[in-house]
Amino acid sequence: MKACKNILAVLCLAFLTTAGCQSELFIDYQEYRQQTEADTIDFVGGFIDKPINTRSTSLLADHTASMGVWGWQTTSDNEKVPLFDNQAVVYSNATNEWTYSPKKFWSNDSYYNFYAYAPHSGSTAATVTIDQTTGRFNIDGITLEGSNIMYNTPSRTTSGIFKETTDIDWMVDRTGLAGAKSLFGKQVTFNMQHILAKLNVKVRISSFLEADANTVTLDSLIIGTFVGYGSFEQKLDHTPDPENETDNAAQEWTIDTTRPRYSINGAKNIEIDAAGYYVIESLLIPQNVGAGNTVKITYTMTSGSQTEKFTSIFDLDKMFDRFTSGNNYTLIITIAPDIITFDAGSSRWDEQTVTTNRVLN
Repeated sequence: MKACKNILAVLCLAFLTTAGCQSELFIDYQEYRQQTEADTIDFVGGFIDKPINTRSTSLLADHTASMGVWGWQTTSDNEKVPLFDNQAVVYSNATNEWTYSPKKFWSNDSYYNFYAYAPHSGSTAATVTIDQTTGRFNIDGITLEGSNIMYNTPSRTTSGIFKETTDIDWMVDRTGLAGAKSLFGKQVTFNMQHILAKLNVKVRISSFLEADANTVTLDSLIIGTFVGYGSFEQKLDHTPDPENETDNAAQEWTIDTTRPRYSINGAKNIEIDAAGYYVIESLLIPQNVGAGNTVKITYTMTSGSQTEKFTSIFDLDKMFDRFTSGNNYTLIITIAPDIITFDAGSSRWDEQTVTTNRVLN
């Protein structure tokens, strides 16, 4: 009987020990489960210049390799905790994912706010901040020098990709402080907006010149004396209206007119036909087009055995009065036997411009 009691005591002790281990294992597993890949806070670059919840073929990774993210977690006790502070999020070509380190994880019963911009300021000379007191996001020290995608490789179509240029194509999340509850297994999508303007210039010859077997070579094209330094602010709790160019409550530019200006040089020594080539595709800080901004074109025309060089200068403000944030401006220059004509127009960034004005000189 005593032996039976001892065996029973050992069995009870073993059961209690095992139960305790099972409890500890359960707790550890729960903690592990909350930090699996499915529960990490992951980001998607999102769409460029499209209204929220619509599809676009232009993804952020096509335009930049990095973005900066701020994030705040509001707990069930209504405590607001900083989660991301200008976190560098980098695109991995190997995995086709946006990555950052160290990883952060969703928590139950919490509410989150996020804000993003691109590219991350660590790869630029500009200063990027968020002022929690005023509720405004700021990029200070945006500088442009006149980078031209088409300078070495003129094209029949525009590109819109400034990923490899010296001038930076700045973008901001136009959802502002978009909020979301814990999104276990889901990703945070940012909807980006270009905050600069874009200028495209195409040069072509008239069908008459082409039919008459004339050869026209573009020797040079120089446009503008543009302001190249400025700062940008956006109100965080306001979603900009993409159709309202005067939505200044959300966004505001401050330009520095005291600094040296720059001109944009087009592709050179290009034989032009009636289809034409884009010879300039460049970024611009939003600004008025004032006096002194000109278009200077030099070209050589050969007809039979005769060759003649021409130079003409025109006022840019006859074609555009202002370059506005997020807009795409196109100037088409047509060289005819006795006249040069200009077609000028603007559209949203991701749309190919349809010309709206015809200016004759």
